[in-house]
Amino acid sequence: MEWLKEFLGDELYAQVSVKLQGNNKVKLANLASGEYVAKQKYTDKESEVATLNTELAALKEAAKKFEGIDVDALNQKIKDLEANSAKEIEKVKRESVAKELLSGYKFTSKLAQESALNKLLSKELKLEGDKLLGADDFMKSLQTECPEAFANDDGGTKPPVVVNTGGSHEGGQPAQTPSLESAISDFYK
Repeated sequence: MEWLKEFLGDELYAQVSVKLQGNNKVKLANLASGEYVAKQKYTDKESEVATLNTELAALKEAAKKFEGIDVDALNQKIKDLEANSAKEIEKVKRESVAKELLSGYKFTSKLAQESALNKLLSKELKLEGDKLLGADDFMKSLQTECPEAFANDDGGTKPPVVVNTGGSHEGGQPAQTPSLESAISDFYK
């Protein structure tokens, strides 16, 4: 309280000093120096510091679990897995769309249908929504190239037309009946 002397003078300071002696209700402090802090503020800050120290200790403990782990490598693995998953999803979706397309065609056998599916998928046509772009044109060309793989409306096949008259045509060579081996070989070419 000595600092008040400078402002109040000796006489007034002595009077104030006598009046405040033994008084517990009034406390004087020079707030200009920043030395005084209300007790509640101090208690709140103490509590906040204790909480922060507890959180810091918990974070340090959690960080120990990740010591020696390369975060960049983990991030790269995640990116790789996401890319592979996207490719697999696209592959499954492409196959599903192709199977749906082939369900609109009648095949002579399950083997012919699977072969058509494999050929369609090997073209790697662009998937746009629920359509394979160019798939209809591919199926038309496949029907032309391999008519024996497709069944007609009554369930029969569309075999290639072979006419053997047994004779010769306009001075040409006589028609020859192919052997069973060459017929099978020609069929699967």
